[in-house]
Amino acid sequence: MSTTVDKLTEGVPKTLDESTRLSVKRTQLSAERTLMSWIRTAFSMISFGFTIGKFLDYLANQSDSRLPLGEHNILPKLLVLIGLASLFIGIWEYRHLMLRLGDVEGRKHLVAPIGIVASLVAVLGLLAFAGLFIPL
Repeated sequence: MSTTVDKLTEGVPKTLDESTRLSVKRTQLSAERTLMSWIRTAFSMISFGFTIGKFLDYLANQSDSRLPLGEHNILPKLLVLIGLASLFIGIWEYRHLMLRLGDVEGRKHLVAPIGIVASLVAVLGLLAFAGLFIPL
């Protein structure tokens, strides 16, 4: 059983007992799942806001448009900003927890692949927000 536990808890120092090492690993995996949920929610809000914004731009540019949309479409921009804010909150929460776990383990937390994905989605969100100000 010890070799299986060693494989599962790779990266966690052996100075901790087996139960604690498994608990630390479960907490790390739980934090990654939570960050993935934050990313999914943020990506949905960003993409939905961008789509609504471009659709409203399309409707405003129609010659027979009967909708008085004007230039002040705040909903799409607000959705993208809320998506970005939720993503940054999720990244902060994940990073804070990983630093605290690193203190328990006696090591520094390295950059995880999920952190890279979260950063790329944040860049995509910033580009989507900028794209809302560029007309079709």
